[in-house]
Amino acid sequence: MTNPSHHIYFIGIGGIGTSALAKYFLLKGMRVTGSDVKVSRATNELSALGATIFIGPHTASHVPPGIDQVVFSPAIESLNPELVASKSYTNEIYSYPQAAGKVMEGTHQVVVSGTHGKSTTTSMIGCVLSDAGLDPTVFVGAYVQAFNGNVRIGKGPHCVIEGDEYAGSFFSYRPDTLIITSVEPDHLDYYGNFDNIIKAFRSVAERVPQNGTIIACRENDGVIQTLSGLHKKIVWYGEGTAYSRLDFPLKVPGRHNQLNALAAIATADTLSISRDATKRSLMNYRGAWRRFEIKGEVRGVTIVDDYAHHPTEIRATLQAAKEQFPTRKIWCVFQPHQRSRTRILFKDFVTAFDGADEVVLTEIYYVEGREQGESITGRDLADAVSKRRTVHYIASLSDISVRLRSMVRPHDVVIVMGAGDITSVGDALMKKLS
Repeated sequence: MTNPSHHIYFIGIGGIGTSALAKYFLLKGMRVTGSDVKVSRATNELSALGATIFIGPHTASHVPPGIDQVVFSPAIESLNPELVASKSYTNEIYSYPQAAGKVMEGTHQVVVSGTHGKSTTTSMIGCVLSDAGLDPTVFVGAYVQAFNGNVRIGKGPHCVIEGDEYAGSFFSYRPDTLIITSVEPDHLDYYGNFDNIIKAFRSVAERVPQNGTIIACRENDGVIQTLSGLHKKIVWYGEGTAYSRLDFPLKVPGRHNQLNALAAIATADTLSISRDATKRSLMNYRGAWRRFEIKGEVRGVTIVDDYAHHPTEIRATLQAAKEQFPTRKIWCVFQPHQRSRTRILFKDFVTAFDGADEVVLTEIYYVEGREQGESITGRDLADAVSKRRTVHYIASLSDISVRLRSMVRPHDVVIVMGAGDITSVGDALMKKLS
């Protein structure tokens, strides 16, 4: 897929995965055009690199004649007019995971999978390999400070990629080294039940060749269940293993990040990278976009932005906040992501905020047309959580910073949390406070 004369069209080019691949092709000298419904950091960066991008509702007229290949975001529906129109011009139409899988053919594929921790672990491993001189190509589901973006293009034989389980995306890869950070109930709108999730991860693990390696977290029951009886080389990390504790400090807080680093160390050992080189790299690791990202401090109030949107992630992030700021009041400002996830994991969400001193909940972020029949609201969750701790329900994102400005005090920590568009609240609050 890297013929310099080829023209590739991206549907949903601003997605975190599609934008990384679009940048990869642009820097390989290929012609890239595409579309997205809104302007974003990703579309601006791609435009600056030479991509032609149509912004607005998807329409067949955006698709130019003469395209050689089409790549579409996994969020794109099968009847999307641009996807339908593309079939008139080319047979080479791929989802982002399928296209990434083709790009990685012939490389040593390091695939990082798991319900949680994929982006951080992927970026840590990418940094370790890069700092050790292996010059890897890395695709990450977040912006990484060390890469100045969500992709690193290298000339070495290794390709490190985040393997998302949603809609079976990770089936497009052929991992030589597979990392499994966690296996828990999520994306049940697609998988239906937890057993099917375990089967999916098991199927990916079975793809690892006999001379390959699986790096797996022993502190997660779902991972243990997934790999039970599997006859592959498995290197475990976590309590009770050779990779249980770090003997150096990280710049990113929390036990969950220690586990991510332990996964990176186990991976580096498997790839014969010296332990000293690995340690130096991880000690200097500065984090990824929206992964406990400290946005700044205004009038004594610290603003943190985080991607956590699953109950386990919320708990881990709040625990990390208590460790980093043990004497300070912790506010959790959370936007639930997807009505189906909120409904299915409702009981877990209710207890997930116990590590916060005060909670702000807003309305559920969802994609129009994708969750018909789901009636649960953010108010429903707020009512349930309020029985355990102080909750402020503020339906509109634009109202949150206004209300918070009068409620927070110097020395407080405000964590803006969620996978939707809640990230705008942190910047808005900083402006209000200043």
